[in-house]
Amino acid sequence: MSKEYIIAEEELRDLLENRAKLWALECAGVDNWEWYDEARSNIEETPEDLSTLYMEVEE
Repeated sequence: MSKEYIIAEEELRDLLENRAKLWALECAGVDNWEWYDEARSNIEETPEDLSTLYMEVEE
């Protein structure tokens, strides 16, 4: 079952814009750059329990 979360519209727009930018960069070959994997290794992983980040919508 899929969960739903409440986030601000501005944050949702920012997330979608950033996803589109990453997709465009990877399509252009940025993922082949020498430092790409090293830079991505510095990104914090998304927590398994998203309730620490967002308020869960009850059904």
